[in-house]
Amino acid sequence: MCIDTAEARGEPVFCVHRQHHTVAHEAASPRAHTSIIWQRRVGRRRPQAASAMALHTRHCLFAAVLLFALSACGGLQHYRSRLPNGDFVPCPPDHDCAGETCVGVGHMSCDGGVVTPERNPFGQDFELEGRFWTRDLCEKDSDGDGFTNGEELGDPCCVWHQGVSLPLWMTAAEWDISHPGFVSSRPDQPVDREALCKDTPVLAADTFFNDAEREVTTDFLINEHVIRSQETVYDYVRFNFPEDETYHMVGVEPIVDNEEMVHHFIMYACSAPTNSPGALIPNRQEMDTQCEESIYLWGPGNGNFSAPKNAGILVGKGTGRLGFELEIHYDNPLEKEGQTDASGVRVHLTPDLRPDEIGILWAGSIVSVGQIPPKERSVFSTTVCQLKIDEAAAPGGITVYANAPHMHFLGSRLWTDILRVKSEDQQTGGRFVTDLNQLEKVKELSREDAYDFNVQRTIPTAALKLRNGDFLATTCVYDSNGRDVYTLGGLGSYDEMCVNFLSYYPAAATDVLLYCSGPRYFGTSLPKSVSSVHEIADISGVGTAIPKWRQAYLSKDIPCIPTNYTSVDITRPERSPNFWQEANKVCGEMLPSGDWSCSTECAKLLYNHLGCALLEDAVSGDGKTLSMLGSPMEIMVESSCKEEFMKIYEAEGLPIEVGSAPILDQSVANDAVEQQSAEGESAAGLPWIAGGGLAAAAMLTLAAVL
Repeated sequence: MCIDTAEARGEPVFCVHRQHHTVAHEAASPRAHTSIIWQRRVGRRRPQAASAMALHTRHCLFAAVLLFALSACGGLQHYRSRLPNGDFVPCPPDHDCAGETCVGVGHMSCDGGVVTPERNPFGQDFELEGRFWTRDLCEKDSDGDGFTNGEELGDPCCVWHQGVSLPLWMTAAEWDISHPGFVSSRPDQPVDREALCKDTPVLAADTFFNDAEREVTTDFLINEHVIRSQETVYDYVRFNFPEDETYHMVGVEPIVDNEEMVHHFIMYACSAPTNSPGALIPNRQEMDTQCEESIYLWGPGNGNFSAPKNAGILVGKGTGRLGFELEIHYDNPLEKEGQTDASGVRVHLTPDLRPDEIGILWAGSIVSVGQIPPKERSVFSTTVCQLKIDEAAAPGGITVYANAPHMHFLGSRLWTDILRVKSEDQQTGGRFVTDLNQLEKVKELSREDAYDFNVQRTIPTAALKLRNGDFLATTCVYDSNGRDVYTLGGLGSYDEMCVNFLSYYPAAATDVLLYCSGPRYFGTSLPKSVSSVHEIADISGVGTAIPKWRQAYLSKDIPCIPTNYTSVDITRPERSPNFWQEANKVCGEMLPSGDWSCSTECAKLLYNHLGCALLEDAVSGDGKTLSMLGSPMEIMVESSCKEEFMKIYEAEGLPIEVGSAPILDQSVANDAVEQQSAEGESAAGLPWIAGGGLAAAAMLTLAAVL
């Protein structure tokens, strides 16, 4: 196992904490903890034995012998964490891996030392410096290309050191990172160090706290346990926040014990405390409805959570967050036995409450990405959704300050655009937009054009506002050229996802369980020059027109029997128990694959709830009529019940084209399903959880996303 030996060198493993008091978990493991390290997997196979949350058996992609050899290539990859932007160094343009991330930065091969043990010039200099980033190493030009190592890695002023957060201008998102070990990889433009470094301050480690704030730092560690010998394992553990007073959570550090196996954490706030803090929850089959709101995400390449100085996450006494559940994903491609783990999180709290509260908004198709065909270079999946924001709680809109793009192994690009209704097409008082062409792009919220599943990160962004009624168009592009089988949306690493996690404040301005996940546009062969959702809609074959069933309900040409459920409500059984009870009775077993028989009565029930939810979403206090987003089960309903719905639609004597009061809404699920069917594909909806039914599937899908 690769371990950072800081402790052995007599150096502190974690930064010193300025504490007024610390609440320690009683079952804390006495084992020493190491700094966070991510090790890249190079060639793995698809799962054979599914975990409790895995949904389908996958075929083996690589031989076990090859897998064993290649997985060892990551043995010394933790050294990348000792370099500025070490996880984002590109392969040189004259290497076979050009366009990808270089794993073995110090070696002649980017595959690492097992493949090619010889070191490149930078690796040799790194060795001479004790394998640490020093000023001498930063100022040296190892490969002789005319640029210092610091200039190539985004630290031109030589101020970076482990444990600090890079300012935005020094990150891979803004800096032209190149490889310091090969002359063929160099920045495109000269670097004016004198101008850049004139007023650059010394970088300090994350302090998390503001001056004069009372500080509470707590380690929450899971009880040491044996990891199941399966390729994909999800474990769940609950903890309690201190209950003596109300706090703002202002920082979190991941504590990784078994660096080889731990793939990611998700931290969910819980509305009730637990009697068994630190203990694994046995036989977990369904999501705990007490723990639904995600408040921290860590994955490979990501670091600490440090809140903006004006904001925090409210927890503890008198709040709806009395504890949290830690979901840990273990990646065990060789299905090793006897592996143990006692990982956790270090949480920084202050009872001195800040002005604003933080929320995380999920934008994208989550798991309903479509069925991705093999041997394709640019399969695309785009969703368009509309936001409903309470601007009384957030005057001028919510502020987005960071984003975390997430796909799986096939993901290559992801971006999110902000769109608004064109000024000449603004309609209020019950009028709606009928076509996406009535929307215009305001700006690009975020873009990742070199996505790497092995290096995931939260990217700070210049603070920007999202207003009530804004649309988000999130596009994911996949490269399936190396696959021989179709790839579905789902939870496993060899399934696919499409989600952009947006960190924002104030949280109170939106529903904390909101998923900005509308119907999708899906297709293949997306030209690199295309980024407009309007062009994407046309390329998909769907077109930009809004679906007829939505127009019919929102125009009230088809009457809605009131349910008082929003689109968020009907996805959550605990919020809409009567609907789920009736749906199970009328529709029977509803399979997300669409492989089930939809009766007339079932179609009436499901479409009534979908249509009524749109009307509930449309209620707005500022004169706008909004149809915020579609339920995540919409694609499933459209794929099985559209025919029955159209029969009802025509039998009622309603016109095929609904012209009155068109809808202001996101895009076209039913036409997308038709397009996929024409291509021999099924609309991949929510995965099926054995014994849990569609309700469990919907909840688990929206929860387990990394």
